[in-house]
Amino acid sequence: MYRKEIFQRWLQQDPEDIKLRQYADTISGALKKQPLKSDIICYRNVDVNPFEGKKVSDIVPVRQFFSSSVTKRGAIDKKYHITIFARKGTRGAYIEKLSAYTRQREFLLDKDLSYRILSIEGNEIIVEVI
Repeated sequence: MYRKEIFQRWLQQDPEDIKLRQYADTISGALKKQPLKSDIICYRNVDVNPFEGKKVSDIVPVRQFFSSSVTKRGAIDKKYHITIFARKGTRGAYIEKLSAYTRQREFLLDKDLSYRILSIEGNEIIVEVI
């Protein structure tokens, strides 16, 4: 039933969906203005593996924003631990001053990025933004 509701909302061009898309596009536009000036390592912990069923060397497009931390301690403890190598030029921004969790050293990675899987060992996943 849930898929049917989503499809119907999409067909009807639900104003709420349009507004959310506009917000996402505004955020993405801001992130594109200041790409990374140097390589960084980010950490993201999640309950659901976004790379489920994928293997090392797979390239995975991700449509959503990825909230991460530039320190391991800043990443909230969850089941899956993802290390992200973000190279110079990657679209993203430090948003610590805007975050509710000011000590997390939060870095927001843009939506519509692709990630190459470098390693999967149990719940530890290493990827790079490409």
